[in-house]
Amino acid sequence: MLLPIGTDAPVYHFPWMTIVLIVGNVFSFVLTGSGSRTEGWLLQFGNGLHPVEWMAWNFLHFGFMHLLGNMFFLWAFGLVVEGKIGWWKYLLVYLGVGIVGGFFVQLIMLGTDVPKLPDGAQMTAQMVPPVLVLGNQPPAEDDLDFKPFDLKNLQNDPRVDPRLREVLKKQIELAEGADEADALSKPPPGAGGASLAIYGLVAIALVWAPKNEIHIVGFLVYRPVSFDIDIIYVSGFYIAEQFLWGFESGFAMSSEVLHLVGAVLGFGVGMVMLKAKWVDCENWDLLAVMNGTHGAYGDTSTRLGADLARYRTRMYGESVSEPEEDVKPKSKEPRPLEPPEIETRRSAALQRMRAAIQQENVLAALSEYRKVQSLDRTKKLEGADLKLLVNGLCKGEMWSDAVPILEEYVKRMSTGSEKLRITLASIYVDHLGRPSAALRSLKPINRKSLAAPLDQQYNRLVKQAKQMISEGVLEFDEGEAAASDDEGT
Repeated sequence: MLLPIGTDAPVYHFPWMTIVLIVGNVFSFVLTGSGSRTEGWLLQFGNGLHPVEWMAWNFLHFGFMHLLGNMFFLWAFGLVVEGKIGWWKYLLVYLGVGIVGGFFVQLIMLGTDVPKLPDGAQMTAQMVPPVLVLGNQPPAEDDLDFKPFDLKNLQNDPRVDPRLREVLKKQIELAEGADEADALSKPPPGAGGASLAIYGLVAIALVWAPKNEIHIVGFLVYRPVSFDIDIIYVSGFYIAEQFLWGFESGFAMSSEVLHLVGAVLGFGVGMVMLKAKWVDCENWDLLAVMNGTHGAYGDTSTRLGADLARYRTRMYGESVSEPEEDVKPKSKEPRPLEPPEIETRRSAALQRMRAAIQQENVLAALSEYRKVQSLDRTKKLEGADLKLLVNGLCKGEMWSDAVPILEEYVKRMSTGSEKLRITLASIYVDHLGRPSAALRSLKPINRKSLAAPLDQQYNRLVKQAKQMISEGVLEFDEGEAAASDDEGT
């Protein structure tokens, strides 16, 4: 079993509503007797349209494990979605997906030949297989012969309504290994659970934050595991899994079909809100990632965006428009800041930068770093801050922005800079197409001091850089790189 418990996605709004929804689901679980009292909660099939059920069924769970699994997923993916849009929009999205999904499922099941529940009978398991117990006269506690979850005893018990016998027969056939297709030839009487709405959140997270990570814990082959994985893979896996299981059953009404309905609705909601700019994904949404313009790639005013624009123009002949000049009338020159004001603002920007680094909000950290630099260029950042910022930029694949900071960090290192220089050369060769800059970075290294793995990487980078030069690879910003080198000397 693997369960999601958190995310590294930026949470701009505290997840109050996710917590409220979890508490509400637990409360309704207790109120319905762990899912044994379903009247008014169950989304009935083949028995008309019931608007109240479109809402209520999202809070009906059949058993503790059903509730527990859904609540873990609600927490992890609710953090991503509510963290971006706030509690009231999130509530509308969550309930909207659940209600519309309930209406759609109940609508397509109209007129379907399903086993009908007699008055007073309750369903106590989600979907297939439905386990039925009597709701009119519950047996006394000392009636040991009454075993409500033993299907054979229920079928032979004289207190069982005759209308339940067909349903029980199907369940017994399935339990004894009878033909599964025949055992499942009729859909269940109804459904309950938050998983349709939660799969909507899974799909929305896929659209809004595919490169953020979900933290997973659990057991694999009886061994505890804990790891992080991109949302694009987590959401993609679960949605694909439901599709495959649904395909195998011919998309007969089942949990898999309900989950797919939620995923389709969530994907649509996510795309609409993204296109309408009702959510700010900071250029890290699914469309930007698929187009290769995510993060700073899509902004030609940044070094990374400018590099990418020139690369596409050179390689593919694409016409990339440069950012327009600001034609607004110039305002009056701001008054010069006094030294105390400069220090106050610099300290505040530095604190914000560190907080953003801790939250892994790389774009915000980079913005604050530039403010710190612009306020006082005579003061240098601490090495630990530079290292954290470089790591975050590399993780976000913002190579061009990482390079000048990494270069500054390398220059400050009196000893032990060999590994950093090799990392810098790797960025130049593998990501920026700047072989000459890579060779300049590697030149000061004393190879005799390198361990075997670093020496192998050194050889690879030198050979690859020389090959690129022999093939006529031209660097984008040789003049800019030289200028930046001069500034640091």
